[in-house]
Amino acid sequence: MIDESFVSFNTKNYYSWDYELETDLILNKIENDTRNNYSFIFDEGTKASKILKSKLDKQNVQVIESDSKKDTMIRFVDWMATFFGKLSRSYSNSMKMDIKNDRIISLNTVADIESNWFDLDEIQFSLIKLIGKLIKNKNIIFLQGVLADNSIGLKNYIEYISSYKSYNEFNQKDLYVRGKENNERLGQNWKDYYLDKNILFAEEETTSGMTTEFFKKNPLNRK
Repeated sequence: MIDESFVSFNTKNYYSWDYELETDLILNKIENDTRNNYSFIFDEGTKASKILKSKLDKQNVQVIESDSKKDTMIRFVDWMATFFGKLSRSYSNSMKMDIKNDRIISLNTVADIESNWFDLDEIQFSLIKLIGKLIKNKNIIFLQGVLADNSIGLKNYIEYISSYKSYNEFNQKDLYVRGKENNERLGQNWKDYYLDKNILFAEEETTSGMTTEFFKKNPLNRK
């Protein structure tokens, strides 16, 4: 097909980061949320503020720039971006598996997220629960595309931990149960999200929800 010119690759040496996708997502949220009045503060020098301003001609939304060295809120947002970036990368790395060699495991454990993700002390539990509250109140929003396994998984994990009213209630369950409950919930969230995008899961990909190390330790789980 390539030889017959049915398919062609028009690549460039450089692709600019034009913020079109990000600003469109921001506009979509504004249009669908009439409860709040918005104003945006961007770090000086970013093109995002100019792109957003050009799309806000008909909306009464303030867009300004500020110096991150002086603006406390921008510095806080930078910290939050770094925190979630590292957390997301860690979660993504925990899910990497060799599908060829570990096919049975990958189809039965949902994600290769180890049980130590659920071995939390009270401070860690409280911090995750606070983040869960911010997500629930839409103070933190996950913007995701069609392929969103990592963001769905991370959000699911935070919401699962946050579903417990207290650390004592959470701590009464052993690691096996915590991991299994989280992964069963994740499997359903994945299906719901992708079903909305007309992407269906095959029946043989129905998972048992166990974390990998528990699945490996118990040979009875293997098919």
